Amino acid sequence: MPSNVTIFLIALLAVLVMVAMQSVRRLRAQRNTLRGQRDVVLSFMYDVADVFAEGDNVTLSALLKRVVQYALRSTGAGGGAIYVLDEADRVLRAASYAGIFPPIVQGMDGPLPEGSGKTIEIERRLREEEVTVGEGLIGEVAASGKPLLIPHADMDPRIPGFEEEYLRVRSMLLVPMRFHDQVLGVLVVINRVDESPFIEAHQDILQALADQASVSVHHMQFSETLSESRQLQSDLRTAAQIQTALLPKDIPDLPGCELAAFSVPAQKIGGDYYDFVQLDDTHLGMAIADVSGKGVSAGLVMAICRSALRGAAHSTWDPARVLKEVNRVVADDLQEDMFISMLYMVLCLDSAEIVFARAGHTQPVIHPGDGTEPWCVQSKGMAIGIGTPDMFDAAIEDHRIQLAKGDTVIAYTDGVTEAQTEEKGEWGLTSLIDTVRGTLLDGGGAADVTHNVRSSLQTFLDDEPQYDDMTLLAVRYLGSKT
Repeated sequence: MPSNVTIFLIALLAVLVMVAMQSVRRLRAQRNTLRGQRDVVLSFMYDVADVFAEGDNVTLSALLKRVVQYALRSTGAGGGAIYVLDEADRVLRAASYAGIFPPIVQGMDGPLPEGSGKTIEIERRLREEEVTVGEGLIGEVAASGKPLLIPHADMDPRIPGFEEEYLRVRSMLLVPMRFHDQVLGVLVVINRVDESPFIEAHQDILQALADQASVSVHHMQFSETLSESRQLQSDLRTAAQIQTALLPKDIPDLPGCELAAFSVPAQKIGGDYYDFVQLDDTHLGMAIADVSGKGVSAGLVMAICRSALRGAAHSTWDPARVLKEVNRVVADDLQEDMFISMLYMVLCLDSAEIVFARAGHTQPVIHPGDGTEPWCVQSKGMAIGIGTPDMFDAAIEDHRIQLAKGDTVIAYTDGVTEAQTEEKGEWGLTSLIDTVRGTLLDGGGAADVTHNVRSSLQTFLDDEPQYDDMTLLAVRYLGSKT
C-alpha cells in the first residue's frame, strides 16, 4: 500500500501537470493571438502598398475605407469609423465607416423610419455630425492625442443611448491617428462581435494600425492638396488667358490722335478693364473700369461689364446713356458687396470734342498742349451697382471738353495713384501728374506716357507686393486729322 506521503506527492504532481498544461494552452493562445495580430498588421501594410500601386486611381476615401475594414478585422469589432480633422475650422467629421456604427456624437433625435430607410437615415445623421476638437470623447482624443478604452460603454453617460438594441454601444475603443505631433483624425471601433469588451491588447493593435495608416493618410492628403492646387493653378492660367483676350488686342490707329494703354493685375486675374469701341470713322468710344475686389469673381464681373458696354455703345454716342444701360444690365447680377466704377468717353475727331460720363470712377486728368497746369475733369456720377436705377440715372451726366492741339487725356484706376509701400506711402496723384507732364515736356507721346508711368510705378514699388490692379489709358490729340 502506498503511504500517505506518496499519495500526496502523486496528487501534487497531477495538479502541477494540470497547471502546466493550462499555462501552455494559455501561452499558445497568446502566441496565436499575437500571430493573428501580426498577420493583420502585415496584411494591412501590404494592402496599403497595393493601394498606392494603383497610381492615379487612388483616393483618400478608398484608403480610409480600407483602414476601417482592417480595424474591424483586427479587433473583432462590429462597427467602426474614422473622423478626419479639418484643420481650417478644427472640426472632425466622419469620413468613412463600416459595420453597424450609430451617430455616437449626437445620438438619434426622433424615431427611425421603417424598412430599409433606417440604414439611410443612420448614415445621413452620421455624415452630418461635426465634432469640435476637445468636445466629447472624439474631440478629447483629438485634443490629447491619446487613446481611450471604454470596456463598458453602456454604463458611460458620455455615450448616447439608443432604443434599438442593434445600435446600442456596449464597448468602445478610440485611438488618435497621428503623424509626428499632428493629429489627423480619430479611429473608433465599437461592440466586439463575440460581445466581450475591448481590452488593452486591442488598443495596442488598433493604435499600431492607426499609426501605420496615418503616414499613408498624411501623404495622401498632401498629394490630393497638391493635385487640387495644380488644377486650380491651371484653371487660373486659363481664366487669365481668357481675360487677357477680352482686352483690346490692338490699339486703334486714328489719324490726328495717339492712343496708348496698359493694365497690370495684382493677381493672375484682375478686376480692371479698358476698351476701345470704334463707333464709325470719326467717333471712338473709350472705357476704363474697376470692379471692386480682385480674383476670379472680379474677373467674371469684368467680362459681363465688357459685354454690356459693347452692346450699349453702338446704340448711342451719348456716354451717360451708355452707362445707364450698362447699370441696368449688370447691377442685378452684382453681389451686395460689389460695385463697378467706370469712365466712358466718346471722341469726335471732326469736332475735336471729347464727351465724358463718370460712374464713380477716378477723375481723368487733362494735360494742356500749351504747357499750362494740368487739371481734373469735374463731373457727377455714382458707381454701377450702388443705389436704385433711378438714383443712378439721376446722378450720371455728360461733360464736354473741346480739345486743342497737344492736349492729353489721362484716365486711370485708383490702383495707379494708391500704389504704396510701407516705407514710402502712396505714389499719389501728384507723382502721376509729374510723370505725365515731364514726359510730354520732353516731347514724348501717348506711348511714352504709359511706358514712363508703368516704369515709375515699378521703380517705386521695388520688391513690395502690388495690392491692387493698375490700369491707365492715354489719349493725345495731335490736331485736325490728315
